[in-house]
Amino acid sequence: MTFNSLLGTSNARVEIFSERLFRNLLNNLIEIYQNEYEGYIKFSNGYCRQWGVVTEKCQSKTITLPISFKDTNYNIQVSHHCGQGQTTDLVLMSIAVFSKNQIIINKARESAAWTSWSAEGYWK
Repeated sequence: MTFNSLLGTSNARVEIFSERLFRNLLNNLIEIYQNEYEGYIKFSNGYCRQWGVVTEKCQSKTITLPISFKDTNYNIQVSHHCGQGQTTDLVLMSIAVFSKNQIIINKARESAAWTSWSAEGYWK
């Protein structure tokens, strides 16, 4: 199978651009890690994207990131998810950067639903 057949397009310019972008991405990739609850991707330019889930019932959770960022200047996103068969469960949440390798997720109330998080920034 070729890259072009994976892309599924007949536009040669798009295929060439996409193939160069894909090869550049692979050339700069340093490390990928993922387990059942968290993961990360590190690039040679120092950029890192990390993600994970909190599955326990809690109102506040301190998360230790898999990789430390170089400083506390990084972005965090969180999403609250209902379990299968549950009705919509709206929960007010706040996030705080605690340190280079920890974030704190606070919910307005305890919830049995799970929370996904992602963080992006530079590790070097």
